[in-house]
Amino acid sequence: MRISAKLSDFTSAPVSTFAMLGFILYALAVGNSVPYGRLPANLVTSIIFLFVSIGLFAGGAAKLRKKKIIEDIPTSTIRSLAMGLVELNGRTVEICRVISPISKAECVYYMYTLEKKVQTRDGTRWQEIQRIKSDLPFYIDDSTGRVLVDPRNADLDYEPRTVTIDSSGSRRYKEWYILNNEEVFVIGTAEKSKDFIEQSRNSLTDVIRKLKHDRQSLLKFDKNNDGIIDIAEWDSAVRHVTNEFRHEEARQIDFDPLADVVVKKGDMNGTFILSEDSEKNITRKFLWRGAFSVALAVFFYIVSILMIFPQLFFE
Repeated sequence: MRISAKLSDFTSAPVSTFAMLGFILYALAVGNSVPYGRLPANLVTSIIFLFVSIGLFAGGAAKLRKKKIIEDIPTSTIRSLAMGLVELNGRTVEICRVISPISKAECVYYMYTLEKKVQTRDGTRWQEIQRIKSDLPFYIDDSTGRVLVDPRNADLDYEPRTVTIDSSGSRRYKEWYILNNEEVFVIGTAEKSKDFIEQSRNSLTDVIRKLKHDRQSLLKFDKNNDGIIDIAEWDSAVRHVTNEFRHEEARQIDFDPLADVVVKKGDMNGTFILSEDSEKNITRKFLWRGAFSVALAVFFYIVSILMIFPQLFFE
């Protein structure tokens, strides 16, 4: 699961304080030791360490904040789903068949990456050069109801199902997928589907367009029986078919209250996770990864400050 640091993570109060203390010390160091604007090599290195520590601290803070968000959201049933950030646990239900590109598995969602082997000073490592995800929606069903999931921009918390290295040994393919009727844990934002609203608007437009060319139906609204539909009669016809359309739409929603709802990545809250794990295991991962990043940040921070002590106290 990849949780990257956003701009807001760097402007949060703990990170800003962390950075400000470092920059104050660096200002003192530069002011006391650089008369001609030339930075000593160890000071340049310490500045690099400072920025590394700020990045690690921001990333760790983001993970710990995600952990807190997940812990604060109660897992709800789909029947009692409310709008906003939600936690759901259920089984996937396909809308249409999706085939994963590498293993050709039938699934509801897949992601694969292509990596190439690159040389480094310490040997070799794998560098990701391509990442492709499917974007077709699917349902999640928990026996109390079902709701649509739009998987675009989700953080996928699954182990790779397939890892393949080509014959040359220089390229590696990894594939993740979620099978149909597979248990899945979802954290995302439930909201009214813009696609449903747009589809409804387009459907109503089609109904009115068909009415315009259906003379027999139009004559039902010819109140003065002159064989001509005037503006008032046309307005009456449009109101009538619109009311009928909305009534039928409401009847369908009464039958399926979540027909116009989708769970996706929200605009206000970017937390959106599809996981094969339980909430407890997910929060444990965020805790350990966040704590490790923060600890590493503090280490680099202390090293960077120690490197400028000679400039502060001995020159």
